[in-house]
Amino acid sequence: MVVANFLVTPKCNIKCEFCLNVWKDERMEDAGQFFRGLDLFQSLRVIDRLSENGVEHLVLTGGEPLLHPHLAQLVEHAYGKGMAVIIQTNGVLISRQFLDRIAGKVTAIQVSLEGMEEEHNAITKSKNWKRVVENIHEVQKAKIRLMTNFTVVRKNIGCVEEYVRFLDAMGVDGANFTPLYPAGQAVANFSVLEPTDEEKLQFFRKLAILRKEVKMPLLVQAGIPHSFFEENLLDLPHARCGAMVSEFAVQPNGAVTMCPGSTKILGNIFQKSIDEMLGASKETHAVHNCEGCLLKEAVPLLLHSR
Repeated sequence: MVVANFLVTPKCNIKCEFCLNVWKDERMEDAGQFFRGLDLFQSLRVIDRLSENGVEHLVLTGGEPLLHPHLAQLVEHAYGKGMAVIIQTNGVLISRQFLDRIAGKVTAIQVSLEGMEEEHNAITKSKNWKRVVENIHEVQKAKIRLMTNFTVVRKNIGCVEEYVRFLDAMGVDGANFTPLYPAGQAVANFSVLEPTDEEKLQFFRKLAILRKEVKMPLLVQAGIPHSFFEENLLDLPHARCGAMVSEFAVQPNGAVTMCPGSTKILGNIFQKSIDEMLGASKETHAVHNCEGCLLKEAVPLLLHSR
């Protein structure tokens, strides 16, 4: 199974301190190129190219994908190609009209809810928590599978128990917990945001306890070594990085990178096949191309495979 993360727009309506978008990373040569984006015809053609290359699982993300004026049409086009589609959004712009149009055509919507109200608003530099929670309810009313994402940073680790119990009471279908990645905007803020080793350990111990007490599935996304969970006897489902093995990213201008946070451009979706860019073998993780990244373990436990 190969998953394509299509960053449909570089635009976003909030300014999260941990944002991994590579065009916000000064290490990316000519990062400004990503702001150009693609028009509707080109975006539809990206989906065509992915389908032609055997991609069956598509994540529509950004930026904030709901800022793309034709996101519903992209969903419909991918659905028509037989793709399983997930939307990753900050949840602010979700509308009933949009949900009515895409219902039955998406596998799930993942909404970023970065803690309880105080923590979420501080990290996202917004006052949108209540609106996001209201929109989560709207997704549920539309009978679309709803996942959340919580980026683990120093500012929100203290609210994890209240957060998990709150989501469980809401009937959320699953909660993802993502380590802080050293990419994009997070590079400049990493030392401030990154929890200490002891803080991380206590956080995941608490999460392991909560997992046994709630009905809602909990998943730790890639970024924490498998050995960490084994050595600390942490019974938590956790993903491993699939970059270059089972997933890749298409940036807003059509450039292909190993993952959404990678600064290494492999080529352009309109000019090369996926196999050419990712290499003939998808069995070996190209660690040498991920120098400095936290994510060096292969084969992810993806949220839509659950």
